[in-house]
Amino acid sequence: MRPARHVGLAALFAAGCSGPAPLPLPEVKPPATPQPATPPPPVRDAGGGAPLVSRLPNGLGLYVSQAGPGDQAQLQLAFLVGSSFVAAGLAELAAAAVVQGADASRGRPSLEQAIAALGGTVQVVVGPLTTWIDLRVPLGRWQDAHAALLRAVDAPPLARGQLERIRDGAVATLCAAVQADPVQAMATALLLAESDTTAHATALLDRDASEIALFQTRLLRPERALLVLQVPGDPAATAKALAERPAGTLAAWNPPASNAPDPRLLTRSFQPGLYWSPDPDRKTCSVAWLQFLPSLERLDAADLYMLHSCVTLDGAGGRLERLQRERGLGHLRWRTEFLRGADTFALLLRTEASPGEVPQLRQVLQAARRSLRDVPPNASELELASRRAALTAGLGLLDGLSRQRVLARLAVQGGSASVFDRRLARLAAGGAVEPGSAAAYLDLPAMLIAIGGEIPADVPEVRRFTLLPPGLGEAPAGEPSAATSDAAPWLERASEAVGGSALLRRLVGSRCDSRLQGAQAPPAVDAVTWRSDGTLLRKRQVLGKEIVTRLEGTSWSEAFDAVTVSLTADEAGALRREFERHPLALLAATARGDLAFQAVAQRSLGDRTYMVLQARGNRFDRLRIHIDTVSHLVRIVEVWEQAADGATVHLQDAWSDYRGAGGLRAPFRRVTTQDDGQNVIETTFVSWQPLLSPP
Repeated sequence: MRPARHVGLAALFAAGCSGPAPLPLPEVKPPATPQPATPPPPVRDAGGGAPLVSRLPNGLGLYVSQAGPGDQAQLQLAFLVGSSFVAAGLAELAAAAVVQGADASRGRPSLEQAIAALGGTVQVVVGPLTTWIDLRVPLGRWQDAHAALLRAVDAPPLARGQLERIRDGAVATLCAAVQADPVQAMATALLLAESDTTAHATALLDRDASEIALFQTRLLRPERALLVLQVPGDPAATAKALAERPAGTLAAWNPPASNAPDPRLLTRSFQPGLYWSPDPDRKTCSVAWLQFLPSLERLDAADLYMLHSCVTLDGAGGRLERLQRERGLGHLRWRTEFLRGADTFALLLRTEASPGEVPQLRQVLQAARRSLRDVPPNASELELASRRAALTAGLGLLDGLSRQRVLARLAVQGGSASVFDRRLARLAAGGAVEPGSAAAYLDLPAMLIAIGGEIPADVPEVRRFTLLPPGLGEAPAGEPSAATSDAAPWLERASEAVGGSALLRRLVGSRCDSRLQGAQAPPAVDAVTWRSDGTLLRKRQVLGKEIVTRLEGTSWSEAFDAVTVSLTADEAGALRREFERHPLALLAATARGDLAFQAVAQRSLGDRTYMVLQARGNRFDRLRIHIDTVSHLVRIVEVWEQAADGATVHLQDAWSDYRGAGGLRAPFRRVTTQDDGQNVIETTFVSWQPLLSPP
């Protein structure tokens, strides 16, 4: 294996996401007389020849195992970057771009379409440290699937419009998931080390197309990836064929060399506690205990699975259930779900409870877990737990794709699946849990999620959250497609999406630095301070010279070198209106009652749907805003201006890359198109800060 600047495969996989480093348990031997009650080992390699681990000449890591006659072929491409790299949401969106991106001009369908045509399926699984693209196809089509995967990862970055549609689709999918099952959506967000579903949605919304393309180009590369194959034939022969005949396979994936520095790892961690999203319209709460499980690569995994089974036998008969009965909560019954993440497994135990019972459940749960440290499990508990521990660990391996992830991680670390089995067999035969295991189990993150009801006033240390950012999710009630629908609900949602009407009413100007570039003009750098009373100061650097423009009351001037000229009223007005039609300036004027809109129509452009509103009154000749019906952000502002020669000029500002700025969410990119493409100017904001009046 050649040296590389990135984090090594074994090091990154070994890092895991399920708690502290494994305890250094000694190697143990199986008992001399195996107990008949011991279930079969939950971890075993796929059938056929021995799995093989190697590295291809292009730096791509490789794990190959042989598929059995009744299996499907599985191709999994793991990138050693996840949600905790560079910026939240980027890994998820970059993988979606690989899977959903198509190139009609070259006749290349998306990976989703290509695999579906082969009778297979595609899924993307993202964790804090790794991102997996999983393909499953009939055995005889795996080489076709391999070629389709190569075309997808080796394709040039998608156009901005495609990436923005993929991002908006990811947001819409997340919104639908939250509305369908908020508890599971919240659990999924916590597995990504997000603070809640709102943070997850905001992370996706805040990502610009340029960030996605850069992340994909720099980090989705063969030297930062592992290919996991479960295909017909001897693994050694398969690996040799890939190395010697790479055409049409990922062995031929050789993107241009990258000198990018190692990616930044975000400071994120799993935060245990009580997470509550109140809803006064719901009298009962959907409650769930999210318990992270140890990865099977840990040397102490068997001990920790045993201890967890002592706490709860999946909702029936453990210490938790006994404490519930003692404290009058025995009527609350748990339903168990197993969650398979890219980097970790977790159990989600769900029930329904009143708001007053939620704090009691938290106390019972904490007491049941901590009891392991104070009162070690007895022989009877361990006997019951040994059966359940094997079953629980095996749940993570029932799915073939998840199973291959575990086996590949073990293989690249030089580990063995038999360590867990031998240790569990010894415990089932009456062996003692290793000292320190209780503390290690308590270090595994555990969260209690509550959706609905009102939070009692006396409950301490509650992490209150909202399911989605304000303005995101369902369209305003009553409408959404009729052109006659009221503009007010759309304006309210658009305001909430960027920070709320209360803050917008205080917006009296902005201070920004930006870069401008266009095909018909030299690049320029602007520093602008603008106020809603019409005051403006702009310093523009172009071709090494500075042009200073000032608008103050009825004094309008422009200075270049030692020459100062006066601007006409039309010139000053056109410059002011450029800043007055900023999306936040328009929403602020609406919030203060200075500007009104009427609904025009709902329109679809590509994969996006917009609600079009038109300004009333004489403030603008004719101005329309296009509000995205999914994110409720203002994406397009178009205006018809009267030029000095009497001609009408159509200007369209396309706004994107919304980011947090001074408590608001402001767009950091604008593409201005004049008269359907005769002149196009792109403005990238380096900084944008609101000027706010006192509260």
